[in-house]
Amino acid sequence: MLDDVTDPAAEIGRWRLRSRAHTLLTPQFLHREHEVRKRSLREIAKSFDLPERLVVQRAKDLGIKVQPAGTRPHPFDDAWLREQYVVQLRSLGDISHETGACTETVTRRLVKLGIARRPAGSRSRREMLVELDKSVHHDIRAAVEDTLHGWVRLRRFQINMAFPTVSATADYLNMEHGALSMQFSQMERAIGGELFRRSTGHTPQQPTSRGVSLLQQLAKKQARELMHHALGCDMTSMPDREAVSAAQTAFGADSRTLTDLCECDQPPPRISVPLSLLPLARQLLSHPGQEVYTTQLHTTTGLPLNTIYKQLRRLEASGWLLSRREGAAERAHRGGRGRIYYTLTATARSIPLHALPGPLEANDTQVERER
Repeated sequence: MLDDVTDPAAEIGRWRLRSRAHTLLTPQFLHREHEVRKRSLREIAKSFDLPERLVVQRAKDLGIKVQPAGTRPHPFDDAWLREQYVVQLRSLGDISHETGACTETVTRRLVKLGIARRPAGSRSRREMLVELDKSVHHDIRAAVEDTLHGWVRLRRFQINMAFPTVSATADYLNMEHGALSMQFSQMERAIGGELFRRSTGHTPQQPTSRGVSLLQQLAKKQARELMHHALGCDMTSMPDREAVSAAQTAFGADSRTLTDLCECDQPPPRISVPLSLLPLARQLLSHPGQEVYTTQLHTTTGLPLNTIYKQLRRLEASGWLLSRREGAAERAHRGGRGRIYYTLTATARSIPLHALPGPLEANDTQVERER
């Protein structure tokens, strides 16, 4: 009995379908969808999971003119369709969305007009088919033509050259460093030359002569207009002076060399500590006479244990720390391997905490602005 309720071949199943169609397919709904919006009865039947014949019969019962399949007028002009698809290189999906017609309707009309279909997939996208005017610089054309994201990469290259490292650019763009580096490599392969030299040690990244030429071409009015037209509201703004200054200061701080105290009886007048070592150095100088071990430092600083191990070895090698292994008597009450305790050397203990450089050393102008 329960199977008959859902079986359209059974009397009760047919009655349920008719009742559902009567409830859903009101005169107002069918007039709006079929006569005004030009949706076919087949589409309406499919959207409600109803038999098409039942929807057709319901429309006839309500006195709504049923248009035979294939005779419903298409909601666009043939000349407009040719312009949009052939000249403007718009996709079937774009045209379908604007006109309200399904993609099958648009496709059938293109066939009737004798317009050849473009290949399916990304190769038919407008960005892949566009050809720039020959007056545009050849490097810009090489970066843009036959690719989906050429203008995006060119804009990111402009932004990248304002920063000292690709990592700083990735942070500004809120994207992964590896993904951004890969995009720049792809653009360099398309252009056929290196555009900038990556940062190494104390040296920030710098554009090559090819990169300088490309930046100059991108600054010209023609290229700016083309980029604005291609990216529109998705065009990322260039970083302001504060963002660039902060990145440059951070790069300088992270590329400092650690002051060597091995041969010093007194600390030198100026102390240099890399940015990555500052949290640990501050913690140690805040408690100059205390012996510490790695787990303690992990708890107080939040740094990963592997990082702390490396930094402690580096500080010890530069004469900042002395180390000793815990004796058997000291660990008798808890067992396990003996801890390694670290303490500042006499020279390091005499370094005042304020002598450490700040994480971002600001110039006088920046300090005044913060005040």
